[in-house]
Amino acid sequence: MRFENYELLEMLAKDDERETYKAVDIHTAKSVLFHALRIPKDPKDASALPRLVRVLIGSGRSGELLFAGERDGKLCIITE
Repeated sequence: MRFENYELLEMLAKDDERETYKAVDIHTAKSVLFHALRIPKDPKDASALPRLVRVLIGSGRSGELLFAGERDGKLCIITE
């Protein structure tokens, strides 16, 4: 499966809120992590989204943020 310049290789984690894949940048061959976070349809549930981003980025488990954007109803985050 492909997302823009990234080839998604292997699903590493999946739950109701997110999917995480091992991926590779097709231009540089650099290994990255691709995170797809479900964007809640109900604005009351949207408060969970910043918490998920903090967990991914602030946990120290993910490297540098390379890309963040919305696609197909999901917040897509690429990290080293």
